[in-house]
Amino acid sequence: GGPSSAAAGLGEPWRNDSAFDARYRSLTQTLSSEVRNALDDPSRGQKRGQNLRGGGAQHVITLPAGEERVGSLGKVLQVLIQEYIGPHLQGRAFSTAPRLQSVKISRNMNLPLERVRSRSMLWHWDSLTEGLVKVVLYLSPRVDHRRGCMVVLTHNETGQTFKVQHDAAPWGRQLQNVPKPWLIELFERGYRPQCILGTTGDLIVFDTNIVHRGSRPAPGMHRDFILFEFVGQRI
Repeated sequence: GGPSSAAAGLGEPWRNDSAFDARYRSLTQTLSSEVRNALDDPSRGQKRGQNLRGGGAQHVITLPAGEERVGSLGKVLQVLIQEYIGPHLQGRAFSTAPRLQSVKISRNMNLPLERVRSRSMLWHWDSLTEGLVKVVLYLSPRVDHRRGCMVVLTHNETGQTFKVQHDAAPWGRQLQNVPKPWLIELFERGYRPQCILGTTGDLIVFDTNIVHRGSRPAPGMHRDFILFEFVGQRI
């Protein structure tokens, strides 16, 4: 099969858009190799999640801002954004061409001494503006629980995600962890964790206020990915 897109919280999942052609697959394979080399190189100045502002997980490393515009990595990424990802979002998530707000190139990995989940590894919603959509581009093959997939809360009968109102920010405009009593109620109502499976080149387009979390890869495994934030007029 070709590249796929799971529209978490933005409608029914759909796959194999005709615009995602063999060239797209080739570009994402090239990008995967470039990103892997960059994240393997300690001289590139990667930052661990616990040293970054925001909700980044403690076992995620991220390239410094600006690396997405450098060299062959930057050239390939610009083509993907301008010719594939941006047009893909217009008409599905946005009524007009969206504006790219940020790009983070990261690796979700296993830290042997990690014992406690924190930050984005806990169930949360992002408490961001209604006009913002996040897009995750998987850059590792066979992403599942062992590679640290993204996990969303979906209903066991309808498959629908659970979305919190965008003005719900009881702890201020920041990542909002779901209190345990709320989680218990959601599970009683039939919501269950769903691992978003995928492979290199697959996109996850999601509303930032669905209940979701990251997951920790198994020992010796990792998942490379790019997180985009787009803003615009939502459909």
